[in-house]
Amino acid sequence: MERDHRAYELFRQGLSYRQIASQMGYRSHASVQEAVRRAVREGVADALEQAERRQPFLDRFQDYRRAAQEVLAAKHYVATQAGRLVTGPDGSPLVDDDPVLRALDRLVKIDDVELRLRDLYPPARSRVEVIDEDVAKALAEEAERDLARLTEAAARSGHGIAGEYPPAE
Repeated sequence: MERDHRAYELFRQGLSYRQIASQMGYRSHASVQEAVRRAVREGVADALEQAERRQPFLDRFQDYRRAAQEVLAAKHYVATQAGRLVTGPDGSPLVDDDPVLRALDRLVKIDDVELRLRDLYPPARSRVEVIDEDVAKALAEEAERDLARLTEAAARSGHGIAGEYPPAE
């Protein structure tokens, strides 16, 4: 628990997960992420403290958002593997939309995680219907009557019912 809190403090100071992993001897940045999450979950006593502990994450999202906006604002051109620009029929360089689309995708993910951290998603609604024994019996009897009616109609029309064939003529 103490190690998780130390990782969290380094994260609050602005170190990346990879830097924390290297400094503290974690095997991977993913294990640092989990340690920081555990520290946040375990150390929260009240709503004010919880909001305070979320703030470093929310601040980082602003940094990520700015970086993605820079990618959106920049011009990107298609290049060959050798690094030469690909030109169109008119001789001008072809614009590469892929980095822009990736940045947009990243912004959507950032927004989603931020909404979750701020608890801004509405709670999921569910409907529970309680059926008492009398209603259940009535529904079962109705289903039995429907089945008997369908079986009788099938027999009158010469069609078999489950597992039976019409009589040979």
